[in-house]
Amino acid sequence: MSQKTNRFTLTTVAVAALILLAANISLMIPLYAERAAAPKGEFPAAPWQPTQLAEQRENIISLTGTGTVKAEPDLAVIQLGVETRASSAGEAQRLNAERMAGVIAALQEVGIGEEDMWTAGFTLTPLTKYPAGGGVAEILGYLCRNSLTVQLDDMEAVGRILDLAVAAGANQISSVYFTLSQDLRKTLQDQATTMAVEDAEAKAQLLAEAAGVQLISPTSLSLSVGYQPEYRVFMEAAVPMPTPAPTPILPGEVEVTVTVYVTYAFQ
Repeated sequence: MSQKTNRFTLTTVAVAALILLAANISLMIPLYAERAAAPKGEFPAAPWQPTQLAEQRENIISLTGTGTVKAEPDLAVIQLGVETRASSAGEAQRLNAERMAGVIAALQEVGIGEEDMWTAGFTLTPLTKYPAGGGVAEILGYLCRNSLTVQLDDMEAVGRILDLAVAAGANQISSVYFTLSQDLRKTLQDQATTMAVEDAEAKAQLLAEAAGVQLISPTSLSLSVGYQPEYRVFMEAAVPMPTPAPTPILPGEVEVTVTVYVTYAFQ
């Protein structure tokens, strides 16, 4: 490329840059003129008005409201099981199957259906002993465990069912806890939610009156639900023995708590 061509190209680029600069200045002059004409401390608002948006975000009250409802449970869940030991795996499993079949049959006789009980776990493990000086472990026998979950909707029958299961062959009762059916839990949750919203609104009104402002409306709402079942935990029985007296069971109450998080706009 010749020197003449280079000079022409550089001249063209320089002219284009000057034209763009002049166009930019011509666009900015009216804006600066408008701001210069405005009263001191005031500027024409931008189309998206960031200052007003920031003020709107500042004029809020954020708080929580809580509602708690207590009720007697309508569902009990029992965790029970059968544990057997024998010199061989087959014998341990056979004994366990016989005893668990007896427990299930006894529960069915008093009206507990298959839909209200299910297997929670089953294990068959060797019982080993290691020599004092080390070496290969010696198998002393086998341990078989079969766990059963039983669900009841009759709270007064819980103690009687426990006694019946032990008498039929169960030698483990790991826990009993009381809870709520889905329908009752939904009803209590709705009640607690209403209480929580009313609590939040009362707090917001109190804050607004104390601050001398006026509430407009909620701008955001969210909630969380807390549910506390009533537990009754029992020690495991070593051997199946009929209880001389009925086992007393007191369900207590179940608590449902709802917390709402509310943001109110004010002016």
